[in-house]
Amino acid sequence: MHKLRPAAFMVALSVPALLGAQDTLVVHSNGSPAWGPAPRLAEDLCLGALEGAEEEVFGSVGAVAVTPGGTVVIADTQVPALRLFSSDGRYLGDAGREGEGPGEYRSLRGVKPHPEGFAVWDPRNARVSVFNEEGAFLRSLRVPSGLHTADPFQVDSAGTFYVKSSGWTDPVTGAVSGKAWLVVGPEAEIRGAITIPEAEAEGPSFLISAWDGPLRPFTVRNHAVLSPHGYRVDGRSNSYALHRPLNDGRILRIERSFTPVRPRKGERDQWERWIDFSERETGVRLGALPDRKPAFHDFQVDDDGRIWVRRHVVATEDPDPPNRTSRRPTLTWHEPTTFDVLSSDGRFLGTLTFPAKTRFQTSSGLNVWGTVVGEFGETYVVRFRIELGGA
Repeated sequence: MHKLRPAAFMVALSVPALLGAQDTLVVHSNGSPAWGPAPRLAEDLCLGALEGAEEEVFGSVGAVAVTPGGTVVIADTQVPALRLFSSDGRYLGDAGREGEGPGEYRSLRGVKPHPEGFAVWDPRNARVSVFNEEGAFLRSLRVPSGLHTADPFQVDSAGTFYVKSSGWTDPVTGAVSGKAWLVVGPEAEIRGAITIPEAEAEGPSFLISAWDGPLRPFTVRNHAVLSPHGYRVDGRSNSYALHRPLNDGRILRIERSFTPVRPRKGERDQWERWIDFSERETGVRLGALPDRKPAFHDFQVDDDGRIWVRRHVVATEDPDPPNRTSRRPTLTWHEPTTFDVLSSDGRFLGTLTFPAKTRFQTSSGLNVWGTVVGEFGETYVVRFRIELGGA
């Protein structure tokens, strides 16, 4: 196992907080969609079952990754287990097992493609493990983190690891950062850190875990994600503007027009019940619900560098809501899971709406992977094909 060691030279990597006009390249992403007027997702492959062999029944899928050779790696965090499948859906076996020894893991918080196969972030063992295409263990390195959070881990095409940390001190300058992605080289050397901006939330702020991803209804906040190509993309949800660094040192600002969505009465009533419930449970005053929704929930960057912006849309009411099984209010109003997809240089590719109860996982080329919740609460891993919208 590699021991974490500092590199001889370190660079703190971050997007400057204040930029002059000459430092920013603005792209308006309002043109015709490159994928045509009505692209759609068509189911291409479905993995999982309500009943069957152990490897066919998923407990809780935390991540899906596709290796450079096309192997599909599914992290079932409930077991925990790393299930390997071929591109046509054949089960190939498991990688590693639960434990603390070489190639073992106690938690699976991040699984990403790696030049040699795939890599796994295991925060409970505080280490990254690398496996080859067949699932054989290659090596591991210890990386202290202190964070159990969303988007905790990334790997770029050179095999550099990025692990979210609660803080980092530059051993050369003594400078202390807050939350950051540690930049860790293949030989376990820390090369620097990419800072994570504070959320600076405005409006009612409470978190709900839903099948399509975490929900913070109507909350305006800063968002920052790490691209698989090693740069940060950030934006604040009250406006449709995203930022990413360019190789020449400038910042690319991607802007897209949007019309704020007003909640329907039933939806507004639902979230006001949630605010009342949260205030009673926590004793914290959350404040009134805004009249309009922010521009987007959040965004992700896929393996091709494309930005998937999960934007706010008009909600619809579930005609057959689930039976109440807890004191919490029932979620009966849902926004269809809708993404605007932008290229890494800011071109508008198209808008895709996912089937109900689907959560986006990863994408490359015209393939999109998601998890789908079935009728009885079972989980499926589905590969969709993007069908272009034509002229």
